[in-house]
Amino acid sequence: MAHTGSIESPDGSKIDALLALCRSGRLAEAEAEARRLLRDFPAEAAVNDILAGILMAQGRLDEAVPLYQNVVAARPDHADAHFALGNIYLYKGNPQAAVEHYSKALDLRPGLTEAQTNLGAAYLALGSTDKAIQILAKAVELGPNSADAHTNLGIALKTAGRTQEAVRSFRKALEIAPQDAETHNNLGAAQEDLGEFDAAIRSYRGAVGINPTYAEAHCNLGNVLAKTGDHLAAIEAYKKAIELRPDFAEAHNSLGVSLKEKSWFEDAEHYFRRAVQIRPDFAQAHDNLATALRRQGKLKEAEASARAALEHNPSFAEAYYNLGLARHLGTQYEAAVEAYEKALELKPDFDDARESLGQALQDLGRFDEAITHFKSVGSRMSNARTLECYFALGGRKDYEQCLQGLCVTDPTNIWVAGISAFAAQQWKTENPYPFCPHPLDFIFSTNVGSQVPSFETFAENLEKEIEKAETVWAPPQNTTVKGYHTLGNLFQMGTPSIVKLQEIISRQIAAYRNAFADRSDGIITQWPEKSGLSGWHIRLLKDGYQEAHIHPSGWVSGVIYLKLPRSLEGEEGAITFTLHGRDLPILDHDIPTVRHTPKVGDLVLFPSSLYHYTSPFHSDGERHVVAFDLCPVEAKAE
Repeated sequence: MAHTGSIESPDGSKIDALLALCRSGRLAEAEAEARRLLRDFPAEAAVNDILAGILMAQGRLDEAVPLYQNVVAARPDHADAHFALGNIYLYKGNPQAAVEHYSKALDLRPGLTEAQTNLGAAYLALGSTDKAIQILAKAVELGPNSADAHTNLGIALKTAGRTQEAVRSFRKALEIAPQDAETHNNLGAAQEDLGEFDAAIRSYRGAVGINPTYAEAHCNLGNVLAKTGDHLAAIEAYKKAIELRPDFAEAHNSLGVSLKEKSWFEDAEHYFRRAVQIRPDFAQAHDNLATALRRQGKLKEAEASARAALEHNPSFAEAYYNLGLARHLGTQYEAAVEAYEKALELKPDFDDARESLGQALQDLGRFDEAITHFKSVGSRMSNARTLECYFALGGRKDYEQCLQGLCVTDPTNIWVAGISAFAAQQWKTENPYPFCPHPLDFIFSTNVGSQVPSFETFAENLEKEIEKAETVWAPPQNTTVKGYHTLGNLFQMGTPSIVKLQEIISRQIAAYRNAFADRSDGIITQWPEKSGLSGWHIRLLKDGYQEAHIHPSGWVSGVIYLKLPRSLEGEEGAITFTLHGRDLPILDHDIPTVRHTPKVGDLVLFPSSLYHYTSPFHSDGERHVVAFDLCPVEAKAE
């Protein structure tokens, strides 16, 4: 006859034997024995409790739940079983059920610090931050030496925005448990929120020092290093996080961002693509991918990625902005306006989108509308664009009033200097803008071939070093046509020939400043106290040239010629300096220009506000130059 089970308890020796198996680590045998006992005594609380503990030790939480439920059904006063159920429900993402069981455990045993601590964590998971803080403060009272209580209180305080208090809680937890990597990580996050980046770096490094396999801490370290501008170190931290967790989508995305900041767009594209492979709904990564693609001139792909971001987050204003930029660069001006307007509908204070909208409207000839948006933004570029629109409309009174204000409030705006010099020439008036009223007078040229033993060898070595820089073909946001253009700042490479080139350029910039030392123009009298060089390499092929442009980020700009086609006729390959650019309307076609026909080793310097372009050449050779800007560096606030 089949055994139907007994309501009696098993012999105490059998419980002791079962516990002995558990203590000796023979869990498989213990599980089998416990299940055998439960067939005979299914309601026995002790056996249910022991088997549930065996399953918990193996991570088999779902199987443990009904056993603990049997325990509390048989013994409603079993605080440990309620506590265990609370732990399982919290871990499984059911904080409401966890609250019920932790509360019951505390009713039965009010001094149970762990239950008080975890009850606070459950309320935090429910979004009841104030309640969580209240409960966790009580946990700290109950267990002042409980590192978990202090840590969880710190997490709740940080969530509530009480970050300084959170730091104190994390520090207290670390006094109790200094080798807790997660608490070091939490402390780093709080310090990062406070802008204490150096301290955060130390805390994150402490976390990974204790636990080198802690992928999240490596990623967090990368994030704060990136905030300090140390993208190379950030890249290494992100790569370590990915090595530890290859499916870590956030680390792939963050690595892509740091690579993008270094202008390594092709590599950035790879990691953004990997991020969206891992998490197809990762809208931010899709948007970042759109940026990397756009910067490489892959405009159709950039549009597709921006749309993918919007599919997953239709309220993503930045993705509409990115979509607008891709369309704008592809001369889809009306479509760009539509995207920018959508971005502003979602985020009315989005100045970058508003400025770009103004530019698209300006490109469409809708100058009055453009002015409204430019004035709303009020940036240095927008102020210059407002001047351009007034000039295009023929609104001389409005133009002069706007320029008069900028002479006082922003006297070194390179964009304004460019338009003001042209407008003065066209209207036959004196240029009142003080930066460089007569920029054609400030062109300086020399040949630096004699400054190295063999310029040909120097140029060859320089070209080999430059080959390591990322290069794109005729980037759309650039003025290079039928040629290659490096990305990023060459002078950050620090290789021997580039360092030598930097020395040569710096000497010539000093000579330039000395040559015009007696001039009263702002380009000389307001010379920046701190500055740095930014450089890039341009390799033009047959029929290649550069359109008219200025260098808005610079103060003084220049070019050094490394290689030229052997046979050039007339003005082929020459650089021409002019006052006219950006397709501004021409009232008087007699515009003065200065043309320089270069030789290898020539170095030419000129105001960054002076428009210049190059003439195409039709031979099969190549034209190689390094262009550069002397850029003002703003002093950091103390």
